[in-house]
Amino acid sequence: MFWSCNAQRCSAKEVCESNCTATELNFLAPVSQSKGPSEEAQIPELRPEFFYENGERYAGEWLGNERHGRGVQTWPNGARYEGQFEHNRASGQGIFQFPNGGIYEGQWRSDRAHGHGSYRHFDQASYDGQWRNDKQHGEGVELWPDGARFEGQHREGQKSGKGKLSWPDGSSYEGNFDSNTLHGEGVYRWSDGKEYSGQWAKDRMSGAGCFTWPDGRVYTGQPSADYNELPCTPGAAGYGGRGEGQKVVARGRPPGGAKALERWVCPLADTAPFKETTYGVRLKARWITTSQLPAFTVQNPPEPGAARSWRVELWEEEASKPVAATRGIRGMEVSGPMQAALSQENQLLGSINNIRFDIIPSQPIGNVPNTRLRVLAAATEIFAAMAPPGFVILKRCPGSDSNSFELVFSEPGAIQAGTQYAFSLELQNPVDNIADDVNVWSFDTLRPDGVARDTARSQGFFLYPYEFSSFVVVPVMRKPGPQTIIVRFISPLLIPFDDYIRIRAPTGVSWYSADLQFSTAGALTQANLLGAKDPTVEYETPNELVVQLTSTAEANFEYGIAARAEIPHTTPVPNAWWIEQYRRTGLPAPNSWRYIASKGASGFKTQALVNTRARRPDPGHGGWGGGVGWGVALCWCSAGNEGWGISP
Repeated sequence: MFWSCNAQRCSAKEVCESNCTATELNFLAPVSQSKGPSEEAQIPELRPEFFYENGERYAGEWLGNERHGRGVQTWPNGARYEGQFEHNRASGQGIFQFPNGGIYEGQWRSDRAHGHGSYRHFDQASYDGQWRNDKQHGEGVELWPDGARFEGQHREGQKSGKGKLSWPDGSSYEGNFDSNTLHGEGVYRWSDGKEYSGQWAKDRMSGAGCFTWPDGRVYTGQPSADYNELPCTPGAAGYGGRGEGQKVVARGRPPGGAKALERWVCPLADTAPFKETTYGVRLKARWITTSQLPAFTVQNPPEPGAARSWRVELWEEEASKPVAATRGIRGMEVSGPMQAALSQENQLLGSINNIRFDIIPSQPIGNVPNTRLRVLAAATEIFAAMAPPGFVILKRCPGSDSNSFELVFSEPGAIQAGTQYAFSLELQNPVDNIADDVNVWSFDTLRPDGVARDTARSQGFFLYPYEFSSFVVVPVMRKPGPQTIIVRFISPLLIPFDDYIRIRAPTGVSWYSADLQFSTAGALTQANLLGAKDPTVEYETPNELVVQLTSTAEANFEYGIAARAEIPHTTPVPNAWWIEQYRRTGLPAPNSWRYIASKGASGFKTQALVNTRARRPDPGHGGWGGGVGWGVALCWCSAGNEGWGISP
């Protein structure tokens, strides 16, 4: 029996081990003595089960030192692959069982699901169809435990192309999809018999279409609305209203599309209105889902301010003027869009957190004192406040929300359009995470009378139980464009293999997925080597790079990751990077992931290179080489401006 290490044969295992590193020893396996080199390179050999130092096991066929042929690979976390291997990679037909109970059975290429295969999630959701590089790609059928079903085309893991989606209540959509949304030409059928056939844009009816009702009513044109099963349409006499400065448009109509209306009509059929009786006409302003008819809504005017007057009129058919009308009804205030961002000091559950706020109003408040900024936090509790000079924090009334506060600008004209304002507050993080749909911060600039002039919303942040010991971001170059970024981190806890590391860049910085040049080599990162799979960058979150570890990261050792990112021309605000660790649990959603640790790091400023022009030094004033040749003269500047500079 011989032993093999790095294609070298040893007569004794001890001799072979002495010439191998610890990593190489993971792939030591007995090699048959009976086969020659040429025969061994062509015919796989069945050997006894082999145990790796990291706890993995392999039983099956080998070709030299590589898994090749049929075999079974198991991992300590319960994962298992049984099938074909080619040169140490799963290739051919095989079955992979995930630690959480999911199973993929089908074709593989280079350790990735590729070809035809079926995947069954542990909650019994399934997909059967074509795959490419671990993603659903091509024709396939998706089934969900509640009875929902999709059959059609996929692209890069998303429903895109032709397809049919059916829901358990009997409703369905058949037509075009794009990036998991209803997009293009399609027909939606409700369970009660209503049907819409026409154009869609990102899950919303948009453009020309045709509505049909079970009783035979038909509406053709732009998506219309129904109120109490009576479509509100533009027309002659009826019960309607109008608003100055605000337009009535169909929800889902693209901006700048068909002409907007200042009047709409909702026929009351056989219902006769009575004097002194209150009636309601409503324009639905909520977002429309695919289970509802499209609705008329109000398009706010492009300029912020008040919609000054609304009026409701009561008409009889064929009449030349209204039977009755209301007086002018004051409309609602319309706020301008404000830029707002927040940057937290930590993401630790229950800890004290210093948060920096940056806002840029879209319009001035006016030359009046005591204008205000109102902030509504995402379920956090204010612990103490540190406001810049000139700010006064209003005392909260008893029983008011503890997660909101207001800052008062005492000087007239303090809030100006296009000006960046920044301040910080100390807050108490909650002891439990809150749902994503309510994890939102709200900002409003207010006149002294409380009327909002600008408004903004900012997504909150996730909280973790632990914090990394250190996290450093080092740019190789700060020039805009694709540049290499090196991050180094130290964890106080051991990070087991199969855990995930996410590097989150500031909004505005995108990982250069076209050519990441990802590496964990110590020569590049100046840190310990980290075993990792190829990283992923999702289209929806281009500033997040996710890496799954293939080796354990020891506690209190520094590890590094290098990859290219697209650096913007303008430095992002807030300029903060984050590292986050999380892992699979094997439990059903929403507990399918466990979030372990995080830490933030300061970013860097974007620096554009400038053009310079060298000149010939004056021979009478020195220069390099006795004034002969081209060069740039370096000088030591004085007059209080000490430092190296370049002479003009």
